[in-house]
Order: sequence, then structure tokens, then C-alpha cells
Amino acid sequence: METNVRKLKTWNCVAYGLGDLYGGGAFILVSAFAMYYLVAVIGMNPVLAGLIPGLGKIWDAVSDPLMGYISDRTRSKFGKRRVWFLVGILPIFASMVLIWLPVGFTSDFSLFVYYFLAYIFFYTVSTMVLVPYGALSAEMAEQFQDRSKLTGFRMFFSMLAALLSGTIPEMIINRFADQRTGHLVMSIVFGILFMLPWIFVYFGTWDKHEEKTEQRPTNFVKNFASIFRNKSFR
Repeated sequence: METNVRKLKTWNCVAYGLGDLYGGGAFILVSAFAMYYLVAVIGMNPVLAGLIPGLGKIWDAVSDPLMGYISDRTRSKFGKRRVWFLVGILPIFASMVLIWLPVGFTSDFSLFVYYFLAYIFFYTVSTMVLVPYGALSAEMAEQFQDRSKLTGFRMFFSMLAALLSGTIPEMIINRFADQRTGHLVMSIVFGILFMLPWIFVYFGTWDKHEEKTEQRPTNFVKNFASIFRNKSFR
């Protein structure tokens, strides 16, 4: 039950929208450049390289509802949803860099294992941050008009991130004779771009205040398995 209503200001909309610099840019960056990096730069077998994002998406489909369950039950002085923004700042940077980190492995299997784990880490971090982020707008604004404002700012920054992620990386990469170095520098630049906004998101947003109530214990396995009864999810 909410005990007070906070007025949504333009600053709050901007702060909230900044979060989708990561949501709107990271996946475009990975989908547009990572596969070329794995096959043409690192020299991985194309079949193994193609398995990595596919398996990562399967994990993403499982981890999303899992994170929703965790987020709903989070209790912290830093907020129910917003605490995950603070937790995710450094992992966001690390997950971007690890995908484009040149490693000394020579066998296809070793390369597959490393970059598969890097992908899984990337999807886990994005889920950890973006699932609570997506739920936050409904808690900040109860009125349709206010929710539309939050969504509008979010979409603006998402489109801006898509534009930057589709054009800037190649400019950075081409400045280096060694493409491995170019991709690594690019990942560092965008890792910083994606992680820093969450500081502003945290301080410019708020969680819905809830009175402490005694909750009945729930069967996590039963609740989690119930999502597979949804045809659209399957």
C-alpha cells in the first residue's frame, strides 16, 4: 500500500529514460559486431560461434522470469527494484568487455567455452538490471499520462542508443591496425557509456513504498514451472 504520492518531474523522466541507453544499445552492439568478431577476428569455427547467441537466448528466456521472482521479493534499504541498478553497474561494464576480450586459447572448443560463458554473463547481467527497470515505471506512476511520459523518454534514449551502437563502434575499431585491439577499446568505451547512466537512474527514480506485511511462503519451483503453461512463452 502506497503511503505518499510523489510528483513526477521532467528530471525524473530523463533519469528513468537514461536506463535504456543500455537496454536499447547493448543488444544491437552485440548482435551487430560480436559474430563478426568471433569468426573473422578470433577465427572461431562458424558453427560453434553460431551456437553461442542461440544458447544464450535460451538462458535469457529462463532467467527473465527468475529475475522477476527475485525482484518482487527483494527487500533492501536501497529499494526493491533500484538496488539492482547499483548491483549491476560494474557487472555491466565487465560483461561488455569480456565479450570482446582477446584470449590466448587456440582450440575451437576452448574459445567456444570462454565466449559462451561471456555471453551467459552478459545475458545474466542484462536480465538482472533490465527486468527490475521495466517494472519500475508502473511503480513510479499510476496515471496513464505519467506512464506515457516515462515510456516516451525511455524510447527516445533507446533510439539514441541504437543509433550510437550502429555507427560509432566501427569508427572506433577502424582507428586501430589490430582489430582485436579495436574491438576491445570499443567495448571499453561502450561499457562505460552503458554503466554510468545507472547512477542517475538510481537517484532520479523511486520505488513504490510498501507497508511491511507478512507474506505466505510460496513454492518457487511450482510458480516458476507455471510459466511453461503459457503458449506464447513456450
